[in-house]
Amino acid sequence: MAATIDVYSLVFTKADLDAAPKAERLFYLMATGLANEVQMLNKKLAVVVQSADGGQRIVNQANSAFAMMILRILSGRLWEGWGVISGASGWLRSAYEPSMSAVGVAALRDLRAIFNQKGGSFLKRLRDKVAFHSDAEAVEAAYDEMRPDEELGEYMCHTVGNTLHYSAELLHYRTLSHITGEPDHEAAVRLLLTETQRLTPLFNDVINAFVLVFAERYLSAGLARMKDEQETLMVGSFEDQRLSFFSKLPS
Repeated sequence: MAATIDVYSLVFTKADLDAAPKAERLFYLMATGLANEVQMLNKKLAVVVQSADGGQRIVNQANSAFAMMILRILSGRLWEGWGVISGASGWLRSAYEPSMSAVGVAALRDLRAIFNQKGGSFLKRLRDKVAFHSDAEAVEAAYDEMRPDEELGEYMCHTVGNTLHYSAELLHYRTLSHITGEPDHEAAVRLLLTETQRLTPLFNDVINAFVLVFAERYLSAGLARMKDEQETLMVGSFEDQRLSFFSKLPS
């Protein structure tokens, strides 16, 4: 079912950004870029997850692998995002937190507690082993753990974009089990999904709170014009969207 949403444009110039201190300007650009990526990956992940039950084993396995790939990238980006936020922690605490919303300050406090806990977050190990890097030791460890009679295999197709090397995905599941300490790989995936769902709104709250203060300080002219920069868009229902690994690509 189609619906409408109202989008408001905050318009400004490079000269407006130049008025901000360099550290604040760079943080604004990096943090908002992170917010975009996290939002896009979460949307794509949700669509693939709701498309997973295709009624055929091969379809379900392929879509589960598709979702796992997005989840790995999302996890890595969340860890990288914490690096951006923690790197600005000094001036952010003194120059912005007193002016940020209570929701944003609480979210920032929660992120610090999560990522600064003893032992750190398993997201870093996931980023290093299977999200952003190809780690030979992780692959070897997962492979050596397999039984000699364990079934592996690939799904081959003449159509471009529809071959899935499923053996590699099985190794990813085992590596995730090692990283999370959860021996059942389905439970390990659920644990990772729960962690990303816990962290995503916290990142959103922090970045949105920062952006509002930044805009009030340096983009005030654009803020004043926002009420006149509104457009109504027709959008499709999320529940109607599907994204499956197996598909016919444009010729």
